[in-house]
Amino acid sequence: MKYLNSTIFAISLAALSAAQGQGLTASGTLAGTAGTGGLYNYTLTLTDTSSTTLGSLWYAWVPGSFFLPHAPSSVTTPSGWSDSIVSFNGSSIQFTANSPANELTLGQSVTFGFSSQDSPATLAGDFNGSPTGTSVAYSGNTLSGVSDTFVVASVPEPSTWILIGLGGIGCMTLRRKVLMAKPVRSCH
Repeated sequence: MKYLNSTIFAISLAALSAAQGQGLTASGTLAGTAGTGGLYNYTLTLTDTSSTTLGSLWYAWVPGSFFLPHAPSSVTTPSGWSDSIVSFNGSSIQFTANSPANELTLGQSVTFGFSSQDSPATLAGDFNGSPTGTSVAYSGNTLSGVSDTFVVASVPEPSTWILIGLGGIGCMTLRRKVLMAKPVRSCH
């Protein structure tokens, strides 16, 4: 079954790559923080990095595969955008501009929010054999127009950055102590 899912995923990416050649490219980042009641609150920022307008994003999905282990809740969109949670052997979120006037152009970004019981480490990992953040952006409505398949990058939560920083300070302190403890040799 895992082989079949991987094969379907590879075929889907190949089909989407053919349409991608027409010029749509997008990037995205996902930042999460601990919320209440065992939930995590996420901010997803989508950026149009091409000269083609970007009208929709299907987050954590490619044709035939859904990558969120659990259905998200409390989805928020900016004015002029709507959302739809889709679930089948996993979950995903569709974000769609309500009109061409709300679509993104080169360099523009839009920010979405949602809550999930999935931790930031879970969303930074794999689900069903592929990166959880694998997503498809479209130049128009979902499943129409030029598309770009990409992986939304997970940004470590603030506590992770603090731990990394403390680890670095600890390593520098230990190195300094070791260097200062070395005996000084004289050249007589």
